[in-house]
Amino acid sequence: MGRSWERRPAFRRLIERLGADDPAGVDAARHALVDLGTEVVPHLVATLDSDDETLRARVVQLLGLLGDPGATSAVAALLHDDTPVVRRAAAGALARLDARRAIPALNGLLRREASTAMRRVAVRSLILLVQTGHERAAGPLLALIGDPDQPDTVREAALDVLPWLGEGERGPGSARALLERLAREGGGRVARKAQRMLEAPTTPRIEPWALDRLFTDLGSRRFAVWQRAVALLTRLGGRAAEPALQAMQARPGDREYARRVVLALRNLSARQVARLAPALDEVDDPAVLGALVELAAASGSRAMFARLPGVIGRCAARARCDATWNAVHARAHLVLAETGSRLAADDLRRCLADEGHPLSADLVGAAAFVGTREELPALLRAYRRTRGVLRLAIHDAVRGIAHRERIRRTDATISRLPEPERDAAKQILGPSRRPDRAPRRRAGLTGSLLRT
Repeated sequence: MGRSWERRPAFRRLIERLGADDPAGVDAARHALVDLGTEVVPHLVATLDSDDETLRARVVQLLGLLGDPGATSAVAALLHDDTPVVRRAAAGALARLDARRAIPALNGLLRREASTAMRRVAVRSLILLVQTGHERAAGPLLALIGDPDQPDTVREAALDVLPWLGEGERGPGSARALLERLAREGGGRVARKAQRMLEAPTTPRIEPWALDRLFTDLGSRRFAVWQRAVALLTRLGGRAAEPALQAMQARPGDREYARRVVLALRNLSARQVARLAPALDEVDDPAVLGALVELAAASGSRAMFARLPGVIGRCAARARCDATWNAVHARAHLVLAETGSRLAADDLRRCLADEGHPLSADLVGAAAFVGTREELPALLRAYRRTRGVLRLAIHDAVRGIAHRERIRRTDATISRLPEPERDAAKQILGPSRRPDRAPRRRAGLTGSLLRT
């Protein structure tokens, strides 16, 4: 790497400013060092030998911001520092480093540290690790919660981990049992908080950094990592909605990432999803727009449905020549049609009649939901130019519309069609039924006369 960073005058000046008393200078140095990236982490670690406790604490905080796992051992060692401010900074920074080494180090701090304030910092770091998917960090917290000899303020802080525990051994059932036991302890602050959590369960709180980390993990190539992120984001409810939109917009064109966001938010209520409705008028990325359409369908949000005609109109011009936009366009048609709305019927009819417009099952499905005799000619033309499964779908759509509108093959709507479409209609609707009741009555009458 050439001459060592700690020997470079520019680097030394930044370190000096980081340890100075000038708040503006400290902030500028912190930003400059973060911009240098993880390349400087080993040299920041080297500065931890400084006798300046303020500098040591600020460097530790900076190492936490950079998040390089390689700094974990050095930061964990500072949990034994003689200076409380350094120990506190180290306890806070460990949550952003290597969880495998951070969890036992923080657990050790909880066991030996006498300061209540310091132990609460360790508790917050362990909760932060749980929030980002490291449920092993819950073990020390559960042990702490269940020990009545521990300080109430520390146990009370540790209770915030319970809403984050996954299903199974430490799932909601066991968490509730623990809260019920704690609520019976008496009138202390732990019992009061446990009772509040039992009476008014709320969605778990999360720190901004942990939320950002979950959306980063959502893009992981490792199945277990992104699946874990989906599960944790699901627990946040509506508070994950706007950050999810921002995360998708930061990855334009990433349809797989958008699909994972939908998995994380698909259980949101109509009210929670409604906050995203204005984005349907603004987003110009098909991957993000497609995800918003899927969320509208999953939530049943009327605010989202009301904007779907606008989405269809914006997609229409590009749907004819771009497969990605065409998929969003067709899906928006289907979602809107499933509500029974015909607000986009003109565009639907145009797409079905346009021989150059690529058809899809979603578009045909929309016609099946809201089509009338007005859409029959376009559907029949589409039937003639398609094959396979799509043709079968159009066949079923035509029969469904004919049944709903009480149209027979002898109907004037069919007879006025051009011959190719008329033949297609007759093929779909089948032969006319011949009346056969009269012959049976005549036969019965003849039989009765003969018997007399």
